Amino acid sequence: MDRLFRWFIMVSIAGPVGAGMAWLLLVSVRTVGQVVPGILGPYAAPVLGATFVAILIRYHPVIAGTGSDAYIGSLHIGPKPPVSNPLLSLLKIGATALTVGSGGSGGLAGPSLHIGAGIHWIIDPLFAPGGHLDERDIRTTRIVGAAAVLGAVLGAPLAAGILSVEILDRAAIDYRELPPAIMAGASGTLFFRWFTGAQPTAPGPLPVPDLLAVGALVLTALIAGAAGLALTKMMVGLHRLQRGFAPRSLTVILGAAFTGLLALLVGTEMLGWGVTESLASYAGADPVGLRGIGLAFGKVLGTAATVGTGGSGGVIGPALVIGTFVGNGVASIAGISIPGASVVGMAAALAAISNVPIAAAVMMIELFGPSATLYACIGSAFGFQIARSGVAYFSLPDRE
Repeated sequence: MDRLFRWFIMVSIAGPVGAGMAWLLLVSVRTVGQVVPGILGPYAAPVLGATFVAILIRYHPVIAGTGSDAYIGSLHIGPKPPVSNPLLSLLKIGATALTVGSGGSGGLAGPSLHIGAGIHWIIDPLFAPGGHLDERDIRTTRIVGAAAVLGAVLGAPLAAGILSVEILDRAAIDYRELPPAIMAGASGTLFFRWFTGAQPTAPGPLPVPDLLAVGALVLTALIAGAAGLALTKMMVGLHRLQRGFAPRSLTVILGAAFTGLLALLVGTEMLGWGVTESLASYAGADPVGLRGIGLAFGKVLGTAATVGTGGSGGVIGPALVIGTFVGNGVASIAGISIPGASVVGMAAALAAISNVPIAAAVMMIELFGPSATLYACIGSAFGFQIARSGVAYFSLPDRE
């Protein structure tokens, strides 16, 4: 069968299935978010959610953490490790809903990659009934599934396709895998909008920055990139520490308790996923000044405590929130465009944390329109350069 024809079949299956999984993930997170914090309040709720997650992790350790690691590992290690199958995809949805919905600081993009990779169990038998796919097709089935779910969750189909490939290596990108990934990201987004009626919300055009504003934007990128680097270093440190300290099922609860206490000091804005609220408010016209910088580093600590100890949540969503807080804070003080600085901060933090400068820039352009191009490029370039020696994932090969 021609490879291009196989891509179209893969994408045709991954799109609607991925959209359905994305819908289930978002509904689950919202449902838990409406129930659990109402029982215990916002500060204690993360501990209740983490307690249930700890039970799941005890029996299925692979559902812990960002989800991106499981996705990356399934592609670098091969098809044998049980990191992506229908059961684990459903458990990852439940664990993420309990972690993020209850108020733990984490994102949905990483879990989306893990969840979407499970779609290969539907696609693979169509091409190799009773047989085996070659290594390249095995990778492609996982990539298209991941891109479909990610595109639906983020509403950025092109960036979702690029990110699902770019995240797989520290130093290079396999351009042969981009076409099916981008098609799957678009398909997942299209079907999700068709299922739910969701529509993209693009803000108005961003102003062209003057020379003084460019200086403030570079400062924004440096601060956001430093915040991203701090998060990666904390996650690496916690990952090493907990191996000799306590079972992961216990560290998850301790991390959630720390996150709740931190929110009591910094503010509840650092809890949960927060991407929708950040884009609607903090990337808008409401200035927060220096408090924005404090919220950003509160989000860094909360995400490290939640996800770095094994809670089920990603770091891409927190990267966008961290960047938004930094951008708003710097822009409020410097008197420049808050949406523009927020775009710089988001691109910088995402490029720094996830090692995906191309996807970071493209995502900002998709979310904010063509006028965000210069802002996105400034943020991605500086954020990537600051933190290119570190990344928040442990399954990546060490080659440079």
